[in-house]
Amino acid sequence: MKNHRLTVRLKTRGFAAVAVTVAAAVSAGTFVAAPAGAAVKEPTYRVELTSFTSFEETNEVGSDEIYATFDSTPDVGATQSGRTNVVDNVDRYETHSWDPARSVIWGSANTGRSVGASGFNSVVTLWEHDNSDVDKIAGKVHSALRAVNGLLGDIPILSWITKALSWVSGAVASIIGRNHDDLINKTVVHYDKVSLSAHLTKPGQSFKDVRILKGDGGKYAVWLKVTRVS
Repeated sequence: MKNHRLTVRLKTRGFAAVAVTVAAAVSAGTFVAAPAGAAVKEPTYRVELTSFTSFEETNEVGSDEIYATFDSTPDVGATQSGRTNVVDNVDRYETHSWDPARSVIWGSANTGRSVGASGFNSVVTLWEHDNSDVDKIAGKVHSALRAVNGLLGDIPILSWITKALSWVSGAVASIIGRNHDDLINKTVVHYDKVSLSAHLTKPGQSFKDVRILKGDGGKYAVWLKVTRVS
């Protein structure tokens, strides 16, 4: 296959001639070009909580039992909520992986999803499990964040992050005394849409990220992986 530069001069009534230079791939006498005005497909991403590392255990007696909740809202009306599995017998300086089937916070194990103009935003909470119903606790957090999702795009992103964390604190405070699980801490994972495209230019590329969460005597690193799928 040979590459040629093809110069075409166009003459239109009432206008001067216009020179258009086109890079063409010519094979067996066939001119190949993308159709004019073709729509640009939005890239899709998968974001997952891959693992966590214990630097300090919480104040609970014995080993910790760790899980996380997540509420991802890359655009108004587009929310993906859930929780990881509970990992038992976590001791100091150990690293544990979460079940991949339950730890993808945007997309799925095999697919990705695009993000909106406000970028990717996810509120992650980290818990030490005792004997409470983990799904009820996750449901409280999900309920609080469904309301703040409607503000995404209407207020600056930093204001949205502050409000989201405040609403989670309110949800946790509402179950104190009736909940035996302990909140270690919470964080917002935010990736600007333009920055995502700049860092991940091709499908299959990925990067890792980490958040340090401290509370209830514990200190944990939560590891994330962001992959461009298409």
